[in-house]
Amino acid sequence: MSPSAPKRVAYVLPHAQLGGAEIATLRMMEAHDRSRYVPVGLLFEDGSAAHHLDHLGIEHAVAPLRPRMSQRRDRAAARAWLEEQLTS
Repeated sequence: MSPSAPKRVAYVLPHAQLGGAEIATLRMMEAHDRSRYVPVGLLFEDGSAAHHLDHLGIEHAVAPLRPRMSQRRDRAAARAWLEEQLTS
């Protein structure tokens, strides 16, 4: 990434439905100076938060995670997925 390229900033939205925290996060994401930062929404499930991100034109992805991340291989897969989302 060149020094002038916008940096990708991840926002984790753990709940698919919109509540106060999710709405505040969406507002922060929308307010980014897109010449400097590209917000990326990371969700654990599809729902109204994803639909709002679509409406705002903000890139997002739903994590392919299991409900409980107790296995080491699951956590490693989650880290690899997150890294892929932020560097693509």
